[in-house]
Amino acid sequence: MSIVTSQIINPDPAFDLNKDFAPISLLASGAVVLVVSPQSNLSSVGDLIAMAKSNPGQVLCVNAGIGSLPLMVAELFAQRAGIELVSVPYPGSPQAVPASTVIGQITAGKLKALATAANKRARALPEVPSMAEAGIPDFDTSLWFGVMAPAGTPQNAIQKIASAAEKAMHRPNAVETLQEQGFEPLGQGPDAFKRYLLSEITRWSEVARHAGVRS
Repeated sequence: MSIVTSQIINPDPAFDLNKDFAPISLLASGAVVLVVSPQSNLSSVGDLIAMAKSNPGQVLCVNAGIGSLPLMVAELFAQRAGIELVSVPYPGSPQAVPASTVIGQITAGKLKALATAANKRARALPEVPSMAEAGIPDFDTSLWFGVMAPAGTPQNAIQKIASAAEKAMHRPNAVETLQEQGFEPLGQGPDAFKRYLLSEITRWSEVARHAGVRS
């Protein structure tokens, strides 16, 4: 996600994802989760939207800085819900909410999950409703990881790496480890990754433009 936003929010980016890179494999994706303090009286996405509409400009939303996934997803949520959120940037994800332990914090009661920011429930959080279930359809966002090579890399090399990545991501131990951390192994090849990358550029460019997000 960060490589996409690095291009779309920078008025003079140093690279072009469409021209300078060759997508190889979309490795895995993880659910983005909307969480609030367990001390809050919010129990649903509807509660949060109602509170934000009753208290415009007073609902704080933690993120990891300009262009970060938490900020972009929050902006998309605010646009779809018709509310205003006040951005509270931190130097990075660990200071905001440690991404690798967010599921553990939810389980331990240190965070309250209202929804997964996707069209379906996350395997790691089956009891948490999806954003679609919460009344905001077509809200499929994720933290994803992929492998790319410089443009012009020979196709036989790209296919060889893509094949190895697909096999690796579907090994039982890899699947188990990833799912424990809230990720889903994908191992999708060059063509599927390219289509996904283009869709991400299009979607987040529109969100950034509407929200006025610039570096």
